[in-house]
Amino acid sequence: AVGGSVTLPELVKAVAQKRERLRTVGNAVVQLTPHVAQVLEAYASAITAYLQAKLPPGDLYVVCGGGALGLIWPQMEAWFRDSDIPAVYVGKGLTGELQQLFSDRTDFESTSQTDQGLRFADALGCYRAMSCRLQREHQQQLEHNGLLTALTVRK
Repeated sequence: AVGGSVTLPELVKAVAQKRERLRTVGNAVVQLTPHVAQVLEAYASAITAYLQAKLPPGDLYVVCGGGALGLIWPQMEAWFRDSDIPAVYVGKGLTGELQQLFSDRTDFESTSQTDQGLRFADALGCYRAMSCRLQREHQQQLEHNGLLTALTVRK
């Protein structure tokens, strides 16, 4: 749709960087602005096709991260909801907290525009999501054990 020999990952990266044009192989310049919606739709379709092929059956809880995912999260959130798969998106929302955590570090560029900042936000978000899930499972186990104890004592 955009013309030239440009791959979807190249297009998504250019859109995520808010570039208005992209130079293709052979030095042709492609104007991206009119094609942003098509690029994002193709990206969302590629991600959902991959998930449909790779997600195992059963009880799932998906933690999603990555810099470009923020561009298509509304579509992905709807897909997860329609598929009855609980999912959460982490990443850019945590970069403010990371800026505070690393404010005294001169070797860490904590702006949300950097890949390093987004990767740290992804990792922090995944840790938080897994930690919360483990806490919920632990609480459920304690409640289950307490119920078993109460039933045993009443006998």
